[in-house]
Amino acid sequence: MLDSLLAQTYAHISIYIRDDQSTDSTAEIIQNYIKKGTDDIQIHVVDDDLGNLGYTRNFMHTLRATDDAAFYAFCDQDDYWFPDKIERAVKMLKSQPQNQCLLYTSNYDVCDERLNVIGQSHPPTPIEKLDVGKSLSLYDGGWLLGLTLMMNRSLKQMAFDNDAQRIYSHDIWVQAVAVGFQGKLIIDDKVTAHFRRHQKTTSIAESKVNTSALAAWKYRLKEFLGNGTMFESVRNGIVTYSAIFIDKVPKKQDVDFLRRFADRGDGKNHRISKLLYPHRLKRTLSVELAWRLSMLMGKI
Repeated sequence: MLDSLLAQTYAHISIYIRDDQSTDSTAEIIQNYIKKGTDDIQIHVVDDDLGNLGYTRNFMHTLRATDDAAFYAFCDQDDYWFPDKIERAVKMLKSQPQNQCLLYTSNYDVCDERLNVIGQSHPPTPIEKLDVGKSLSLYDGGWLLGLTLMMNRSLKQMAFDNDAQRIYSHDIWVQAVAVGFQGKLIIDDKVTAHFRRHQKTTSIAESKVNTSALAAWKYRLKEFLGNGTMFESVRNGIVTYSAIFIDKVPKKQDVDFLRRFADRGDGKNHRISKLLYPHRLKRTLSVELAWRLSMLMGKI
């Protein structure tokens, strides 16, 4: 991952790393890479005593620890970026007015542990076809992977210069903020990164859950009947979004969604209010019905 960042054709990059209490030789590896830094590419370590924050909060905390910049991007520990990834993103973002929330995304290849290509990225849903409800409800195929994203300062400030902590994921969050505040999504059709999938990976992005109907329904059934964390994470994200933005989002539909779904009540009236939400939250009817069932069961 770091080698692909150091090989970027765009100069003046600051890389911020937070080691989330790894138990291998990560700390030593980071120090070796710091020595490889140049005047144009500098590596900073976010050092604190907060312990293991978990995937999402680690990203959030690291981003908030950065110095001011014109543009910001996410990179996970095993992502592989093509050399012109940042250069392309910056060029496309700079072509737009910076006083609006701008979010860039690109295509990517899905790869195995050895970077053999095993699939391609799903096409992103245009931002004008989304709303806050769809975004926070993980609209099928509508989410954007963090490794493809770059945001401008306006979006970074809106999405992350706050105390949000309990959210589904940093990439879902930033997209939902861009949607809620009528930002612009810039889609780059070029493949600019490899998204590596390990056999023991814990995320569902580009997994069988998203490519196999049987696997998807097995996953949902486990969430419905067991103690899965997906619904809890979705609820937390909606509550957090509402607490920060309900008085700021301009669209009445988004306000209505937040009022219904951020309500922590679990009584019959609360469930029926969510069940009767008049707008689709999922792309396909079968998934929409599964989502409505989860409302009736009090999962969302």
